[in-house]
Amino acid sequence: KLYIADARPRKNALANGAMGGGSESSSNYFQSE
Repeated sequence: KLYIADARPRKNALANGAMGGGSESSSNYFQSE
């Protein structure tokens, strides 16, 4: 298995996502679980 993880602190990821960037959707990875 291959695990995809975000290594940033959670508050950084949330702040970037709130500003419209810096986040990924798992739906972009069609063969992932």
